[in-house]
Amino acid sequence: MGFSLKIAKRYLFSKSENKAINFISWIAGLGVVASTFALLVVLSAFAGLKEYSIQFTGAHDPDARILPKSGKIFKISEDQIKELKSLDEVYEVSQVVEDRVLLGFKQKNTPANLKGVDYSFTDVIQVRRSIVYGNWFENDYQVVMGNDLARQLSIGLMDASGVLNFMVPKPGKGQISSINNAFRSNVGSVSGIFSSSEDKDQNYVYADLEFARDLFKVNKDEVSFLDLKLIHPNSFSSLQNKIQPILGDEVELKSKLMINDELYRMLNTEYIAVYFICTLVLIIALFNVIGSVIMSVLDKKEDIITLYKLGANRKSLVNIFRFQGFLMTFYGALIGIVLAIFVLWTQLEFEWFMINYQLAYPVQLTFENLMIVLATVLVLGLLASTLASERVKKLID
Repeated sequence: MGFSLKIAKRYLFSKSENKAINFISWIAGLGVVASTFALLVVLSAFAGLKEYSIQFTGAHDPDARILPKSGKIFKISEDQIKELKSLDEVYEVSQVVEDRVLLGFKQKNTPANLKGVDYSFTDVIQVRRSIVYGNWFENDYQVVMGNDLARQLSIGLMDASGVLNFMVPKPGKGQISSINNAFRSNVGSVSGIFSSSEDKDQNYVYADLEFARDLFKVNKDEVSFLDLKLIHPNSFSSLQNKIQPILGDEVELKSKLMINDELYRMLNTEYIAVYFICTLVLIIALFNVIGSVIMSVLDKKEDIITLYKLGANRKSLVNIFRFQGFLMTFYGALIGIVLAIFVLWTQLEFEWFMINYQLAYPVQLTFENLMIVLATVLVLGLLASTLASERVKKLID
């Protein structure tokens, strides 16, 4: 193997008398550099975008959530809440009641999700940071709503030009004799407007827990779910085994990623699609490596025959050109990775590429992506080199 590797290095770095072969070798090497560079930059850019999307979408989601396995609500006692708060992994617990409502202001109506929360909710989720106008509610009849939702209703802060109605259908059977008898209603005023993800902006209203319980007729010992802030987000796995003894089998615990599992699956699918598209570009570039190795075999035909007659076996002669192609791929991959790391560093440091005037395009260089790119390039490069080096056998035979 040392014999084959030494000659392969000599063939790789020495110039051929045939200028066309030198040109093809340069093109092949540059193709590997460019495709490796593109693969790492694209995957890192997508990783940054993925992380930003998860953080942005999950800005109003807790570290963990306890919710019923079936139905909309479950019973919880004060003693059980105290037990949850006493767990080593739990920093704070917030009770939440959530359901759909119909909002009405003047002549405009729109459906929304009303989320009734207790006083500790702002300790569990940093929702105050999302408020762009006004303040967090201070009493039972003040609410905080999404920016898009406020725009749909054409309502402002503490707007006295009309009444903000919250309506939910009454349960029952039979015909509706009067629209007033079909709905329960309550009124409120907007103390704050928040801006977050599109879904939250268009659909969510925060109100006091008792306001929601009164509107939805939910008992004081019932909640839709419990939002938990963990002392360490990585302690979710150890927390799972402690919930069942306290709350029983009727509830389940979900992490922040599990709450947004549809988004997470979509982002993973897109990541895989991007990876395969970039890998296809790499495969096309490696055809140049195959061509370069085959041309080198033809150029070194006399050397191959001479070495064979001097006693070199077929395997060692094939390995010369396998190593030549692999080394070309390896050095090209290293150069491409170094260039990609430099470009990604400049983006993180100087933010030269912006999504808008305030937000730089997010990139995230991870060890995982680095290893994926290196492994992909080297495996495909070895395969391409092996295919091309088989040409040696035909010359010997």
